Amino acid sequence: MELRHLPRKVVLRAREIIEVLGDGESVRELGGKRMRWDRRIVSVPVGYRLLCRWERDGVLPLRVMSHEDYNSVVRNTFR
Repeated sequence: MELRHLPRKVVLRAREIIEVLGDGESVRELGGKRMRWDRRIVSVPVGYRLLCRWERDGVLPLRVMSHEDYNSVVRNTFR
């Protein structure tokens, strides 16, 4: 996952969230939520939106995206 284009603060927060989720922390405790269209996908605010997928062996980070891009993905998923 490419993070070079993101602000340093967002990158550090995303890495922290990924580690905490991997340790079993609740998504809700982090301000996140599971997606209705796929309950394995988790969205957590990190200044932007961090999308991760729950796998058998842990959490797989998918993408960090702006709120605008996130809203576009969510809208297109329900159509």
